[in-house]
Amino acid sequence: MKKRQKILLPLLLAASSLIFVFGNFPAQESAAEQFEKALYYEDVQGDLQKAIGLYEQILKQFPENREIAAKAQLHIGLCYEKLGKEEAEKAYEHVIKEYADQIEIAKEARTRLEVLNASNSQAQLDRAESLIFRKIEIPGQNVSTHLVRLSPDGKKILCLDSLDETGKYGLFVVNLASGQKRLLVDGVTPQTYIFFDWSPDSKNIVYKHGRSELRVVSVEGGESKTLWSSDNPKDSIYSPDWSWDGRNILFVIANPEEEVGKMAVIPSSGGEPRIVVIIGYDEGDNYPQVSPDGKSIVGQRMKDGNWDIYIWTIDGNQKIRLTEHPAVDSQPYWSPDGRFIVFMSDREKTEDLWAIPVQGIQPAGAPVRITRNLGKNVRLTNFTASGVLTMFMFQEGMSDDLFVLKVDPLSGEAQDRFRPFANYPTPLSSTWSPDGSLLAYTSRKGDVRLPGIFISEGRDKDEKEIPVPNHMALNIEWARDGQYLIFPGWDPERRLGIFRVSLKDFRIEALLLGDKYEQGFKGAFVNLRWLSQASVFSVEKLAEGNKIREVYQMDEDGQNIHLVTDQIVADRWTWPSPDGKHLIYQENMKEHKVWSLEENKQIATLTRFPDGKQLKWPVWSPDGLQIAYIDDKQLKVFSTQEKTSRVLVEAGENSEIGVPWGCGQEWSPDGRLIAYVIQNNSYGSKPHFELWIVPALGGTPRKVSDAPSSHPVLGGISWHQSGKMITVQGKTAEFESRTFEHWTMENFLPKK
Repeated sequence: MKKRQKILLPLLLAASSLIFVFGNFPAQESAAEQFEKALYYEDVQGDLQKAIGLYEQILKQFPENREIAAKAQLHIGLCYEKLGKEEAEKAYEHVIKEYADQIEIAKEARTRLEVLNASNSQAQLDRAESLIFRKIEIPGQNVSTHLVRLSPDGKKILCLDSLDETGKYGLFVVNLASGQKRLLVDGVTPQTYIFFDWSPDSKNIVYKHGRSELRVVSVEGGESKTLWSSDNPKDSIYSPDWSWDGRNILFVIANPEEEVGKMAVIPSSGGEPRIVVIIGYDEGDNYPQVSPDGKSIVGQRMKDGNWDIYIWTIDGNQKIRLTEHPAVDSQPYWSPDGRFIVFMSDREKTEDLWAIPVQGIQPAGAPVRITRNLGKNVRLTNFTASGVLTMFMFQEGMSDDLFVLKVDPLSGEAQDRFRPFANYPTPLSSTWSPDGSLLAYTSRKGDVRLPGIFISEGRDKDEKEIPVPNHMALNIEWARDGQYLIFPGWDPERRLGIFRVSLKDFRIEALLLGDKYEQGFKGAFVNLRWLSQASVFSVEKLAEGNKIREVYQMDEDGQNIHLVTDQIVADRWTWPSPDGKHLIYQENMKEHKVWSLEENKQIATLTRFPDGKQLKWPVWSPDGLQIAYIDDKQLKVFSTQEKTSRVLVEAGENSEIGVPWGCGQEWSPDGRLIAYVIQNNSYGSKPHFELWIVPALGGTPRKVSDAPSSHPVLGGISWHQSGKMITVQGKTAEFESRTFEHWTMENFLPKK
């Protein structure tokens, strides 16, 4: 028996050793097997997303196996590089930083990163040197509209232009060589033909008629043909795009009631449209484009509050997210050879033109920047058949800038001249922080976009944009602690409400939510104002065709909101008093009236303007007991206690009190002075704007300053709470409209 035990003991020890070895071996083998499996999906199957998922699983399960983990991280970068995504660079950088001990793998990652950077830099340099910009000159024509489209053959333009002085417009075709201009469709409004497109042979035009009808007309003129008309009165159609083979037309049917947008295809000869893609009304793109082979659609789509580029197959069975970046990727267009999709993006903090190579519906490489800082005021419009990209550029004719003037707080005398403070603020949006150190305002920055929110100390380098992505801010106010900005508007899902954004971490939260946005602003909250004497916010809700205004008040934390009155019938703004007891409102575009919120009734009519005469805005005294307003050529003050008015200033023969828009007078913070604008018409054909002050109790008016020479038209006066500054908004020219230029871009896409 003992001999048997001696024999068994080594066997048991050997067996236990084997158990120990094999008990640890599966972890090593499992990592290797999983890596081989991921390689199979990457190299053989070509399923790069599946491979990335397996590589990421290795990193989670086997972090201690640094060799295989480093390889997995490297191959994540290789997969992203094949997908044409910027995450490739981050993946390679992660290898270099976290797996430096894996020398050969880190070296390969460094090599791939250098190749990517060199390739991108050289490609951008080559394109920058070779691309050609040309302005489209229209012989004998002065067309200033964004509604211009170059024909696929590059020989003609289609444009909307006025017929006469009656306000009617026509759709014209212009020969660029001869300047000959032919009317195709007459008697339309500018809004009717926002959407039109050329046939690929440059012989016909498809256009939107009315709200929801597609028509086709020959460039030679003649009767137009109706392709399709919706029988749903809620439908609107957008952006018809003629396929490159000429057989089909892609367009969008949007229905806000159903909350959907439908991409539809209809034969160019007419018939019933076929719905190919359905997306949410608030996330869809109204400007999709058909691929050159007619098999796919490219467009932009908002997902999780972010705009990216997507491709859908024409049968609606497949969807590819072509870009995935926190920046706004927009305006995608397919190159005529089908090899690239160009788009605009602000991923480098400027509005740049990018291109991504594609094979079919799949990305075939990383996005590359074509040219930097093309500009926020540029809109791509299409490609010609030869690969020329067309675009238009617009300039704001009425450029608003904010200026500040230092004044003596006691006398109101100027201590300097007007100095620039901020560019392009939205009129009447600026508001000082409670401590007076920062000015917050909204601005579109000269672009057609939702207004952004900015804060500034008054120097360009100090200006900071507060990110409120895809939120609409109608106006802004400061929370009393200075840590938040509060604004009425809507969120990315277009839910109306009142929101606040933290200046510390930019977190946005809803203080109050209402219904979804509808055309016409029904149910919207507007005109948020801090009432200093009452220590509450006032805000209005639009109801019943925007005529009825429900007035609410809420505490300084945005809580405890309650209805004050629902009896105000106003067609424009209302102005609540600082003590929260009265309100001025505008009725029938002709009268300013005063409403007592305590008695819930009208108590006075300030002034009535004749038809066609613009009402000039009133302003409350700091204590809320008086109103400074302009009645024809007089500056008057109304007392809510005595319900009587008195004249402070009367304009001379060649002058006028007030401004063409907004507020033309303002009380000093202590209520002793009133600043106001005089339009002096004795200098010639253009008014000369001047800033004046007058004692609120009466006395001799004094000129404070002329308007800035660069922005001679004044408006929007505001007095800083310290009494030491007055801000105004200045325009470059009175009533000057936008100007548009149309350009082409050639020789910019990579040759290989």
